[in-house]
Amino acid sequence: LAILNLAEAGDHIVSSANLYGGTYNLFHYTLPKFGVSVSFVDDPDDLDAWRAAIRPNTAAFYGETIGNPRGNVLDIAGVAG
Repeated sequence: LAILNLAEAGDHIVSSANLYGGTYNLFHYTLPKFGVSVSFVDDPDDLDAWRAAIRPNTAAFYGETIGNPRGNVLDIAGVAG
């Protein structure tokens, strides 16, 4: 995943919780072992939740264009804004 090129020990990622299982496991279990913390936004349509999850050390936002398992479409422009 490209996320490994964007984050390093001490960094933080904000991610949608609607993810492919392997990606969720990487973010929830593996990245913390390398010092990268991840906050999950339960409702990816809630832009205020994305904003609230930001920390001073947030390095990236992550979401799947079509989230798994629900097949919802991420509002990329809204999250990026």
